Amino acid sequence: RKLAGNADAYIDALDDYAQWFSDTGNLSEAAFKYRLLERAIVDAHGPDSVRLIPTLIELAFIYSQSTDPMVQSQSQLGAKESRRLINRAVRIARVNSDDFPQLLPRTLVRRSDFLMTDTAFRSAGSGYREAYQLLSDKPEDLELRDEIFKKPYLVARPDIRSTYHRNERETERTNPDRGFVEISYNVSLVGRPIAVRVTNSQPAGLFDTFVARQLRRFLFRPKIENGEPVVRRGLTFRHEFRYNQSELTDSEKKRIARTEASRQKRRADNTVDEVPAEKQTTVTDESNTDESNTDESNNE
Repeated sequence: RKLAGNADAYIDALDDYAQWFSDTGNLSEAAFKYRLLERAIVDAHGPDSVRLIPTLIELAFIYSQSTDPMVQSQSQLGAKESRRLINRAVRIARVNSDDFPQLLPRTLVRRSDFLMTDTAFRSAGSGYREAYQLLSDKPEDLELRDEIFKKPYLVARPDIRSTYHRNERETERTNPDRGFVEISYNVSLVGRPIAVRVTNSQPAGLFDTFVARQLRRFLFRPKIENGEPVVRRGLTFRHEFRYNQSELTDSEKKRIARTEASRQKRRADNTVDEVPAEKQTTVTDESNTDESNTDESNNE
């Protein structure tokens, strides 16, 4: 603010400020700062400045996903306001497409990612295909196209708690035991996990159902080949958690014993299905973070 004559310095600082609030989970302050940033960019560079695009996209995601009453009060139209912001970002990208040719497909991809979280899968698919086609027209854009679409990208996921017992503080205090669940799955044409199957877990059956149910709520940008989405097969997900063996109930211990016995019988009968032959990829979930890999679902 002291650099009153240097609008770009103020914009850069405000952008960092807003991003910091977003990264630390204070979405009400982040939304407020992004609104200030939006006004500062318009005042300095006009309503069609490309610098507005990241800000509009961030606001759209914050307004659509946050349950904070303060955020909701800033976005009085809720989902409609989010869509208005993301569509405005695409319009600005189209206006500036001659000067920034890769900006439009990048923005279309981000709008489609947003539409995935809004369960508008058909509209999201149309946006992905348009972006793919735009990046296929010039040889110099093919590398970016493949980077975006060669594998599923994790768009959104629910939190999966890192302790089996809900009292996490008590679990940590008592030197907990360690467990894990490993799941195989495919990503469908619309980016949803399908063919979800627990392949291994310890203790067997303790956390399997919950983790599998949460995995089914993951949303992916689908893999695209030759302009059309394709099913991505042979992915695996691993979630590690903590629990207290001494606190397991009799029914939980019986469930573990039944699951282990059933699993051993299938192995003995050699009836365990093989994961499809395509190269397997494992997504680990040790720290319960929003993004968990160096493999099939890299964050941008």
